[in-house]
Amino acid sequence: MAKKRVFISCGILLALVIGGWAVGASIDWLRNDNLRSAYDAYVASQASDGIGGKTPQETLDLFVAALRAGDVDLASKYFTVDDRGCREKWVRYFNDLKVKNLLGVMAEDIATKSKPAASSYDGNFGYTILNKDGTVGVSIDLAHFGVLWKIENL
Repeated sequence: MAKKRVFISCGILLALVIGGWAVGASIDWLRNDNLRSAYDAYVASQASDGIGGKTPQETLDLFVAALRAGDVDLASKYFTVDDRGCREKWVRYFNDLKVKNLLGVMAEDIATKSKPAASSYDGNFGYTILNKDGTVGVSIDLAHFGVLWKIENL
């Protein structure tokens, strides 16, 4: 009788361990699946407006062209979309530069002084503009979203 209780206890313990593992594995699978779905939706949202270049350089050139034209709204659309108002922040900043007649200066600096550089983020592409002393004055990171590149940081 004692052996039977031990056997049943071991069976119950084993079932609990296997059941716990199965539940944990299912939760991990769901979590990873949810993360993947969220990431896929984020990538789709970035490319949905169709604004951006097929290469980092093309995106940078289009952004510079928008600045030169004084099109603040279009210039802001070359940036990634986020829920913290990233584009709105850039619209305000570019409008401030426009009032001060500095959009053209910014465009020329980016067009003539930016050099390809390592990005801060894996899989992205970067540019830098160096100060006169050779230190990095401006870093520009671009991220790839399907067929489009967008500016992630400036």
